[in-house]
Amino acid sequence: MDSATIVEVSCAIRRRWWLVVVVVMAVLVTDLVTTSQSQRVYMARASLLIAPSSSVEPGQLVYSVDALGRSMIVGTYANMLSTDTIRREALERAGVAVDPSDPQIQIKTAALADSAIVEVTTFANDPNVAATVANAVGHVGEVRMSQLYPMYDLSVVTEAIPPKTAYRPDVGRNLALGGLLGLLLGAVSACTYDKLLRRTSKVIV
Repeated sequence: MDSATIVEVSCAIRRRWWLVVVVVMAVLVTDLVTTSQSQRVYMARASLLIAPSSSVEPGQLVYSVDALGRSMIVGTYANMLSTDTIRREALERAGVAVDPSDPQIQIKTAALADSAIVEVTTFANDPNVAATVANAVGHVGEVRMSQLYPMYDLSVVTEAIPPKTAYRPDVGRNLALGGLLGLLLGAVSACTYDKLLRRTSKVIV
């Protein structure tokens, strides 16, 4: 875009500034209405620690610590905690009467890099349900994983608490994007309207 075009666009926006304002306001109102009608999704997170069990024999302690250091065990725990079996038992423990495959409740697990900590993150339409399910995954995992890996203990480091604000939709982010989109559409509308109006005036003259 050359300097002449930039000057022309700037002049058109300056002359039709009211059209830019109208478009921006229309986009923001539409964005606000859409956001307010969107279903709220809440996120809760619990942290779990994997450590050698107190019942491990001294001869096996070095091996168990070494395996944790290679992150092999941590990754296995994270993958196991996200299985359908753990999900189903966690939902039952949390007293959530929904289909275990209900997409409205999402459970994600991740192993933190260079640590023996696994994070359990849940998403639900109710903040209390999100926190309860996250904690239930941890408690169910403690029992299940102790059966599979008796040389390790899985314990809760940080319990999930009901979030006070929704994770989605993000009102601030949506309004910011809406404002940017409104400015872009407003500028295009102002330039187009100004060009058509001047063209019409020349034809009439």
